[in-house]
Amino acid sequence: APAMSDELPVIGIIGLGDMGSMYARVFMEAGHQVLACDLPSRMPLLRERFAGCENIELLDDGILVTRRAIITIYCVETANIDKVVEHCGPASRPGACAIGQCSVKEPEVRAFERWLPHDVNILPCHSMHGPNVKTEGQTMVLVPHRCEAEVGQYIHALFANTFGYIVREMTYEKHDAITADTQALTHLGFLAMGTAWMKCGGYPWESGSAWCGIDNVKALMCLRIYANKPHVYSGLAICNPRARQQVSTYSQSVSQIFKMMIMEQEDKLMERIMSAKRALFGEDENDCVILLPDELLEEHALSKSFETPPASEAIHSHISTMAAVDSWHQMKINPFKNLMCQTPVYRLRLGIAEYLFRNSDLLHKSIKSAVYDKRLREADFEFVQAVTEWSTSSFMVTSMAMQPTSMRHRDFFQPCLAEASEKSAKLIAKLAGDTDKFSSVNRKPSQIIFDPVPDDEPPQELPMHSPTPSLPPQLQSAPPSPCISAMIPDMSSSSGPPGQNLRSQSAMTIGQTQSPAFSRLVDPNGRRGSLERADQKAQGVKGPTGSTGSAGSTELTGKTGRPDLMGQTTIRRPVV
Repeated sequence: APAMSDELPVIGIIGLGDMGSMYARVFMEAGHQVLACDLPSRMPLLRERFAGCENIELLDDGILVTRRAIITIYCVETANIDKVVEHCGPASRPGACAIGQCSVKEPEVRAFERWLPHDVNILPCHSMHGPNVKTEGQTMVLVPHRCEAEVGQYIHALFANTFGYIVREMTYEKHDAITADTQALTHLGFLAMGTAWMKCGGYPWESGSAWCGIDNVKALMCLRIYANKPHVYSGLAICNPRARQQVSTYSQSVSQIFKMMIMEQEDKLMERIMSAKRALFGEDENDCVILLPDELLEEHALSKSFETPPASEAIHSHISTMAAVDSWHQMKINPFKNLMCQTPVYRLRLGIAEYLFRNSDLLHKSIKSAVYDKRLREADFEFVQAVTEWSTSSFMVTSMAMQPTSMRHRDFFQPCLAEASEKSAKLIAKLAGDTDKFSSVNRKPSQIIFDPVPDDEPPQELPMHSPTPSLPPQLQSAPPSPCISAMIPDMSSSSGPPGQNLRSQSAMTIGQTQSPAFSRLVDPNGRRGSLERADQKAQGVKGPTGSTGSAGSTELTGKTGRPDLMGQTTIRRPVV
């Protein structure tokens, strides 16, 4: 690994899961010092995984990370972000930068505003890809929510140059509105597809039925999701309030299209689908933003013992794709503009839709098959049922409650996951290398499409590999947080398992500094309590419930005691 440079900022990473580990390795290879931590139960495995790696120090507590790091990246699931930031965030260095990698930004922004000191920069980000995808040419969204201009420019350049990202800046509201389609709805569709295949009791690509190029892509993307963490993908709809309308509309489109199919209402179905086609894709079948040639799709097909028929003979109902396009039309969404927050899976989902809807002959044959071919009824019925189940679950349960179901489905596809992951990665890399095809995010459809969020000014993209500016003075001069000793419970006993002697570790590593303004309350079982502003209690400052400050209370801003998303932070740094 390159030698560490004093000019490079210290990077803190809280959460060394798949994405956190990916971040750590890339920054380590670039010469940054990386401080990282995870749950105590995972630390032995992580110490073994990173054994012998230079430029990384694994710590036993997230407070030790935020206290020393200039830039801290929170790589935790959306459902856990608030409690993690509550524990680690108040120890952040003055002037430091907090970055979150959650797939849904609103809960993350709320957590940062609630628990971070007011002098910490807030720049949520989102790498729009999975941990096993090459970062070069992929998209990253950066949300400069509360930061100084120089700091925002530096972070933008840091990610563009270190990872090779195309960095797009936008508000967290716009990010969540777009990813409701590019992530939540996209993954729900593929998860439902896999559920239907499982209930039908077989792998359709091995059945000898007509199976063509876009069917290969559907299977690869479905299995790619199941090969990772399907309950996390399904949880995107749970945590993103803007996804509910889109999930509900998609479920309605699937149900209504299926009703027309079983009632053999060909004219009505044809009119509805062609109306959506004209609105989103126009009449010119050669005007493709995403081109998925048959030879490319067949090259990455799953293994099978039968000869692949030409696309003109491989007729399915394609109800999942027709419903996707119909729901875009119903919600007046331009899916091409959503490419600014594209994931590889969304890019291919839109490519599948273009392939089908740009080929009038294939589209007409698919509609006729959907209406009259009774052999397709079982799979289509199971798909409709699966969409209903997944969409209903998205509004009623947590992502962890969905984990057993997701894992059971994953077990069904286990024999195919390794091959699908390998071939889908090659397909994604192939398409990512031809970025010109995917850059036309401002393409105009044949008629006006209203976006769910008003357009901002075009994002200023930094060319990849342009020089990274010098580290801003705001980050260079950030001293360690003075409140660390008050925030770590006294576990100075030399006995016990590794990780308990936090106070002695902090003294050796960062020195002991006591702040009278904060005290960390610890219950008899050793659990960390809330931060208490002792000086407020002495002055009689009222807390969020109207009572004077006391153990377990926290100063909040605003008349109601709840933080304002656009207001000040709710935890203030002590004066020392």
